[in-house]
Amino acid sequence: MNEIKPLTSIRGLFALYVATYHIFPRNNSFLANGYLSVDLFFVLSGFIMSYVYWNKFSFKISTKDYFLYLKGRFARVYPLYVFIIIMTSILYFKNNIPLPDLSEYSILFLFLQSIFNVHNNLISHAWSIAVEFIAYCIFPFAIFLLSKKHSIISLSAVIAIAYTGLYMASFKGYWGPLDVVGGEFAIVRCLSDYALGIVSFFAFQIAEARFKGRTLEVALVLSMALAFYFLNSRGYDVFIVALFAVIIPLLAASKGIIYKSMSLSPMVYLGEISFSIYLIHYPLCRKLAFIPAWIQNKIFFMDVNYIALIITILLSIITYHFIEVPCRNFIKGSRAMHNIKVN
Repeated sequence: MNEIKPLTSIRGLFALYVATYHIFPRNNSFLANGYLSVDLFFVLSGFIMSYVYWNKFSFKISTKDYFLYLKGRFARVYPLYVFIIIMTSILYFKNNIPLPDLSEYSILFLFLQSIFNVHNNLISHAWSIAVEFIAYCIFPFAIFLLSKKHSIISLSAVIAIAYTGLYMASFKGYWGPLDVVGGEFAIVRCLSDYALGIVSFFAFQIAEARFKGRTLEVALVLSMALAFYFLNSRGYDVFIVALFAVIIPLLAASKGIIYKSMSLSPMVYLGEISFSIYLIHYPLCRKLAFIPAWIQNKIFFMDVNYIALIITILLSIITYHFIEVPCRNFIKGSRAMHNIKVN
């Protein structure tokens, strides 16, 4: 099973999108909708996890396989997550910014900030990682159940439940309908997106088997155009998530110009460092006020927000190669790089 490179690339593009959302002034609807990048990450993760683990969990779930799977997920997200907490704490301390108390640190280190409130949250944007770990724990059982009966009726039921969850969550948003970052509805948001990602994997199998490349490419272009149109408007969050669930399987199956363009090495590399981009940008540019966000001052004729974004990318390259990859391979007990990238 090979990596679907455009899906790695799209993760990188949306990591830049959410970083831009947090760093730059939200002076248009497109930037203001940047929080929906997280929904794309959830849908994408549901798809890729299904693509990678379908054969392993569709027939049985052994205790050994389940915990090896969780070990892989832990290795993927936890080392950099802890590193960012530690480094942010050091910078807070040096800048005389109050630190969390012991109980708040415990909540952060245990991925529980989506369940328990952390008043002094060092990395509040990492709520998505905490709720996604809940999805990781549930995922094998969802795949196992769907493998027994994935008829049109059962998949339609999953879609209906997912959109009901998103609809309910959309009344709890802060900056926009689905900007829900804490409490039970943040979990609902994640699990609903994840369910759509799993269903989109079945759509991918059907699309790849039944439709020609040109048809898929046209459908992909139309879906992307619609998504871009609605991302330039406000209040269409649930519909945009629906388009994400269409775009991802089409992108994976199309094999056309867009697929090939997004398979280029620079695009794929951006996707590989996307987790670092996501974790680094917020504490660097917002919480620490290292470079104040949402200001228009210039340094050497360059807007400081662009400098913040450039620094984020440079630091992400460093943390990817010296924190993410070495720690991931150490925890997995292998120095070999795996050819399947899993979000």
